[in-house]
Amino acid sequence: MRRVSPRSCLTKNPRKVQSLAKPNQPTKDKNKMTITTNKQIATLIQSEKPRSAWSKAVQTYALEMLEELESDYTAANLLNGAENWEAYSYGGSSLIYDTDIAERLCSPSELKKTRNGERQPNAKETWLDCQARALSQAARLIARKARVATLPSSSEIIMAFVRESLGNAKNMAELMEQKQIAETISQMEVEA
Repeated sequence: MRRVSPRSCLTKNPRKVQSLAKPNQPTKDKNKMTITTNKQIATLIQSEKPRSAWSKAVQTYALEMLEELESDYTAANLLNGAENWEAYSYGGSSLIYDTDIAERLCSPSELKKTRNGERQPNAKETWLDCQARALSQAARLIARKARVATLPSSSEIIMAFVRESLGNAKNMAELMEQKQIAETISQMEVEA
């Protein structure tokens, strides 16, 4: 399985950022549809049972971002004006104190090793870098759940297939009639 970098879901050009999920049916009141979809996505996110402190933190970040989100699920809207997740984290759009970040991201034993966030999480990252990584994963979680929430139900898929099949059946009946007429004309020409 190929590993995806946290920044791979973002494009550098904000004009090229495409919507991660689009509602099934457009309505007149776009905010109402967004709120409904936000609730559906939040329910899907909450239905997952995280197994680690990190997964719980990613889930919490995702739910917080959903609460703040009022429009489409694009990377630009999730970033709330920041260039990337590091800028989002360093810009104070989420938690800003090392102790708060450590409490959210770490298990009790890891929290003890880092002295409640006084020590850095590892040699290569600061707590804000770790938070940026978790925020990136939360954005991908939202995108994944948004796709699931906006997929048509199985009954909608079946109805579309039936409608298409009926349309094809009508077309086949018309073709059969035309074929019979053509055969009748060709028989009349042969007899004549």
